[in-house]
Amino acid sequence: MTILKELYNGNICPGEKFVKKSGEYQKLMIKLSGCVDKLIPMIGDEGRDLWDEIRETELSMEVISDRESFIDGFCIGARMMLEVMSEDRTDRTVL
Repeated sequence: MTILKELYNGNICPGEKFVKKSGEYQKLMIKLSGCVDKLIPMIGDEGRDLWDEIRETELSMEVISDRESFIDGFCIGARMMLEVMSEDRTDRTVL
């Protein structure tokens, strides 16, 4: 099956690809979790509501940013393929 058919049939979902939860990402996640655990008792319930709203807003912004980065990357790749396919290769030496 072609990649376009796979994409059309929903077998390829680039937006659902996640970062591996290991290595550098995992270290940063542990650090963030520790900071949040220290912060929550300091800010109380009202502060917790605001914190949750901040995080939800950041996550929404991240989804938009990830989508736009994916689209930009795809467009760059497509332009590269167009360039490669349109160049005259008859003057190239075979190695």
